[in-house]
Amino acid sequence: MNEMTIRLERNGAAAVPGGQLLLGYAGNRGNYRLRIEQRGEWKGLTVCAHWHTPGASAATLVENGVLTVPAAVTAVPGTGCITFEGTDGSRTVTSADVRCKVCANSGTAEGTMPAPDTPAWEALVGLLGTGGITTAEKRELLAILRLLAAGNDAAMTAYDRLAALWSAPQPEKPENKMTARLSLAVLGRMILGRS
Repeated sequence: MNEMTIRLERNGAAAVPGGQLLLGYAGNRGNYRLRIEQRGEWKGLTVCAHWHTPGASAATLVENGVLTVPAAVTAVPGTGCITFEGTDGSRTVTSADVRCKVCANSGTAEGTMPAPDTPAWEALVGLLGTGGITTAEKRELLAILRLLAAGNDAAMTAYDRLAALWSAPQPEKPENKMTARLSLAVLGRMILGRS
């Protein structure tokens, strides 16, 4: 979370380090929080921020000295401003405009994020679960995997899945040496930390 500070000063002044809020690039959301310091006549007032940007024309309350930048503010590139208003019910203080800017970018592909690669432990379960190794080799591999998975929740989950898969009675198949070698090669890479 990027946090920036705005000081609400005497006579309606609003001070921002650098003179302008730079809110990153179009499309960012949930990344920015403003810490609002209320000084002078602003102390004790309920403060509202009024956004005037290409992406939004909205009002948000400052809560416990913090203002989360609405997603709509960073939806569209361009420059705009925020005006603060504070009140205690009997008097109102309004700030000068605080300039803000959202930079342009070329955008990103539509749709969802691509799925992550299959984690090494899941790939190993998939590879070993297809068979091709003897029951004795399965027992040995499970013993080794249990030691390797200790303290790693993702690895232990993969181990449990493989153990459950292999616990069901299965007919002995002739050993497929290629699959067994490939399984051991994957296991060796994992042991060496190259997964």
